[in-house]
Amino acid sequence: MSILPLFSNPLVSKLAHIPRKYAVSFFEHENRLFSYVSAFFGIDFFGSKSYNADMNTTEIINSLRDENRKDFPKEIFANEQVDFVGHIERLLSERGLTIADIVPHMDYERSYVYHMLNGSRAPSRTFLLRLAIILKLDYEETQRILYITGNPLLYAKIEFDAVIIYALERHMDPVGLNNLLESVKEPLLFWTRHEV
Repeated sequence: MSILPLFSNPLVSKLAHIPRKYAVSFFEHENRLFSYVSAFFGIDFFGSKSYNADMNTTEIINSLRDENRKDFPKEIFANEQVDFVGHIERLLSERGLTIADIVPHMDYERSYVYHMLNGSRAPSRTFLLRLAIILKLDYEETQRILYITGNPLLYAKIEFDAVIIYALERHMDPVGLNNLLESVKEPLLFWTRHEV
């Protein structure tokens, strides 16, 4: 896969001027680096479509290996349109909560939380991770809300993300999560130390 389109980015164009011996080393590791950068910052270097979050990796591989298929399984990369607001309303309803119940725990201004959850503003990754902790979502549910909002998915090889996954699977509260993040010298997700 060519990385030439990447050099249109002024920050990355400086890579074109590095000595060949360093460039070879860099390009040997380009896939790993781009995966990290893409996962962390949500940058799509090649304009690729995301995979369908409803399919796990094994299902995707099985679909690609299926010898009976005569066509490429495009459904794997179908970018489904999911109503984020409706999805959040359902998650809140299942837990017997309202937006007013979670606002005090989100570490944002009340109006900001309402704007994010009513669809008038696009939610950030940090906002969604806080929401996932407050609602005690599991890993799959969190990946789903990240996916349908176009935010980078959690990537277990990034230590911050690994801590978040660990906390989600144990339904840790904000205090427990912040303590864990602090213990591994990662940025805190919540500014205020409070329990849900």
